[in-house]
Amino acid sequence: MDTIHHENKPCVFMGVMNIDLLKCGDHSQTNEYLKTVISHGYLPVITKPSRICSSSATLIDHIYTYKKIASTHHSGIIITDVTHQFGTFLITQNGKQHHKATVVKTRSLSQANIQLFKENLDAQNF
Repeated sequence: MDTIHHENKPCVFMGVMNIDLLKCGDHSQTNEYLKTVISHGYLPVITKPSRICSSSATLIDHIYTYKKIASTHHSGIIITDVTHQFGTFLITQNGKQHHKATVVKTRSLSQANIQLFKENLDAQNF
C-alpha cells in the first residue's frame, strides 16, 4: 500500500475480508484496520450491509479505491436471494472516451447510377 501511495497510481483492492466494517465503532481491531486503510489514501466504496440474515447484518465484502479515482466510479450492492451474501460491484472510468462509430449512408447521384435506377424502375411490374 505504501508503494502505490507514494507512486500516486490508481488502485482498487477488494475481497471478502471477514472483517465487519459496520462494527468499526464498537470493535477496536476493526476500527484500527479501517484507520490503517484510510491512512494510506484508500476509501471504502461499499458502506451498507452485504449480508443480511434474520438476526444480523454484516459488511464483510470490501472494495476500496485510492482517493485519486474515488470520484470516478459507480459501486453498489446487488440484492439477491441466490446466495447468502449479496453481490457487490465497482465500475471505474479509465479516462478514455469511447465513441460509437457513426455510419452515414449516402447515394452517389452520378449519371450512370441515375440511368441504372431508371432501368431498374422500368423493369418492375407494378
